[in-house]
Amino acid sequence: MAGYRDKFIINFHSLTTAMSLSWWLERSQIKLFCPVYHLVSDKIPDHIKHLYPVRSTTQFENDLDLMLKFFEPINIGQLKNILKNGNNSGKRYMFLSFDDGLSEMNHIVAPILKKKSVPAVFFINPAFVDNKNLFFRHKASILIEYLSKNKILDFSTKTQLKSLNYLQQNLADDIANQYQINFEDYLQQNTPYLTKTEIEQLIHQGFDIGAHSWDHPQYELLPQSVQIEQTIRSIDYVTSAFQVEVQSFAFPFTDYGVQNNFFRILAQYYPESLTFGCAGLKNEIFPNHIQRVPMEVKDLNAQQVLSAELCYYNFKKFFGKDKIVRADGI
Repeated sequence: MAGYRDKFIINFHSLTTAMSLSWWLERSQIKLFCPVYHLVSDKIPDHIKHLYPVRSTTQFENDLDLMLKFFEPINIGQLKNILKNGNNSGKRYMFLSFDDGLSEMNHIVAPILKKKSVPAVFFINPAFVDNKNLFFRHKASILIEYLSKNKILDFSTKTQLKSLNYLQQNLADDIANQYQINFEDYLQQNTPYLTKTEIEQLIHQGFDIGAHSWDHPQYELLPQSVQIEQTIRSIDYVTSAFQVEVQSFAFPFTDYGVQNNFFRILAQYYPESLTFGCAGLKNEIFPNHIQRVPMEVKDLNAQQVLSAELCYYNFKKFFGKDKIVRADGI
C-alpha cells in the first residue's frame, strides 16, 4: 500500500485509538467492513519478505477476535444479497478476503477461519495456480533476499527491484540470470501458490474463490482493452475451473486509473459480478463495486488500523472526499 491513507494511519493511529472503536463506528455509520490481507504466517518466505508486513498466526487471530466483536462475518453470497436488497437488519457486517492465492491459505489461514467460523474469499491469479509462474514482485523479493544474504546487493539494484513494475518485469529475469538464480527451482522447492487441488479443497470447506487478474499487472499501466482482457480471462478461468456461483474480481494492486467505462464493459460480460478495490473506506457510484480496507499496515493491529481508517473516512467525508471519482472513459 501507499499514499495519503497509509501516512494518515501510521502517523495518527495512536490519536484515533484514544477514542473507542465503538465511538468511531457510531460516528461513521459504517455497516459494511471489508478487510483484505495477503498472508498469515509465523515464518515469512523470501518471496514476501521485502514486500509488506505479515501477520503472525497469533496476530491474525487477535485481529479476528477484535473484528468479530463489532461485525458479523458474511460470505460472498450473503454480500451479494445485501448489496441487492439492502441491509435491513441494521447489523454491521464483515466481508473478509485474501489476495494472490498464496499456499498458506490452505494450511494456515483456512484452519484459523474454520475455528473462528469466519467465511472468506480467496482471490487467485490463474497464471500462478499450480506454481506455473512467479509474480514479478515475488521475483523481486527473492532477488533482494538472495543478494542481501550474499552481500552483493548495491543501492541501485535494490532501488530498481523495489520499484519494479509490470512492464519492466524482464529486469528481474535478467538479474536472476546474471547471478544464476533459478526461479523454476524456487517454485518447485517452495510451492508459494495454491494448487488447483488445494483450491478445490478450500471450496469443499465452504470458502469462496474469485479472480485477481491473469498475472497481477498494475492496471493503471495498461490500456483499457488489456484491462478488460485480463479481467474477463481470469473470471472465465475461475468460473469454468471451479464452477463458482458468484463471479467476483479483485483488482490487483489497486483500481486506480480504471475508468468508469471499464465497469460498464465488464457488466456486458458478467452483469451480476462483484468487483473489489482496496482504497479503504470510500463510497462508490457502482453498486457492485466495493472498496476494501488493507490491513497490513506496518506493525499495527486491527483496532489501530480500523480506528484510524474510520477517522480518515470521517475526515474525508467532512470535505466531500469520501467518494471515488474516475474519468468516464467514453
